[in-house]
Amino acid sequence: TFSCRLEPPPAAIGTGLACYIMTLGVLPRCRRRGIGRAMWREIRKIYEDRVDWYVLHVQVDNLRALGFYRRAGFREYDV
Repeated sequence: TFSCRLEPPPAAIGTGLACYIMTLGVLPRCRRRGIGRAMWREIRKIYEDRVDWYVLHVQVDNLRALGFYRRAGFREYDV
């Protein structure tokens, strides 16, 4: 499941409009099957013509999520 909202991006990353990804989750028993990547592609398809940025928060100790988002092209801008 995923949930997003549109909002201004944090000042540290720029101006324009951001898609804030509030949740993007896959049940543990369903992970490692490409479902998260498919949801990320769908989010981009929905918002690509409307936003300048994609923003989210991840716990620094959630190494799996950090790896997923890094592979998807996200960069850390604040810790």
